Amino acid sequence: MDLDDSSMSEDMMVAVRSSPLPERRPSTELRLAEIEGLQKALASKEGRHCREHFAVRRRLHQLQTAQARANEGGVSDASTSGPILDEALKTHRRGEGATVDDLEQVKAALEELRRGGEEERLHRSQLEERVLREIEDLKSFSPCPSSPSLATLERHPARSLSRQNLLAEERERKRSQANEVLHAEVQELSDTLAELRVTCADELEAQRLEKRQALSELAQAEEKLAQAPAREEALRAELAQAAAELGRARHAVKEQDEALKAFWSLQTSYQHELEEVERHEKQTAVLHEDCLGRLKWLGV
Repeated sequence: MDLDDSSMSEDMMVAVRSSPLPERRPSTELRLAEIEGLQKALASKEGRHCREHFAVRRRLHQLQTAQARANEGGVSDASTSGPILDEALKTHRRGEGATVDDLEQVKAALEELRRGGEEERLHRSQLEERVLREIEDLKSFSPCPSSPSLATLERHPARSLSRQNLLAEERERKRSQANEVLHAEVQELSDTLAELRVTCADELEAQRLEKRQALSELAQAEEKLAQAPAREEALRAELAQAAAELGRARHAVKEQDEALKAFWSLQTSYQHELEEVERHEKQTAVLHEDCLGRLKWLGV
């Protein structure tokens, strides 16, 4: 029971207690106040349950719609690529973990509300039976002259009309409050959905850029792989040419070594010849001096 309902019931209880009571049974005013309180409690619980049920179902529908749109966007892009976009879709789904968790929480809350609704209906039926029993008891009860009866209340339509007006105003106030709460929840869900759309758009754009970069790198790798046989043949030709040049260089070095050996051999022979010539020149000079001495001695 709400605070306003309890305050109204307390006022009625105070008014009833101020009047004289019967000796054995409670007064009609007290019973009417209790019946009215039970009816208000039923209406309040039913209205609150309906509002909660409606809010949860609306939240569930919005989250399912947002998830379906995000999944459709991811699947349409994934149909044009290969395993690269599948990896991007997995990353996108990991980025949407918060939305899936919210959806599961809303589903669990909806299931809990359904179970609570069954309990509320059972409790409501019990309260309705109790109210009906109280009404039947009031109809069969003949009150004392000091306490007002149903006939007395029926003979005073102004009192019942004012009570109906108060109840109508209370229902209108609660309805306006519920509408304000519902409007705030709708606005909050709209803002959340807008943020989710922006986030999904940014994530999809980032995934598209990553996919393009990955496809470009894959194309370059495939091009290099296609050029690999020709490059291998060219490298083999260059290797064969280098081997031939190395063989020729080794042969030239060998020839140079042989020529150098022959040169050093000739140089050694030439040195020996020079030494022999010098020795002969010395001998010739000695013989020439000997001849000159002998000629001088002979007086020639």
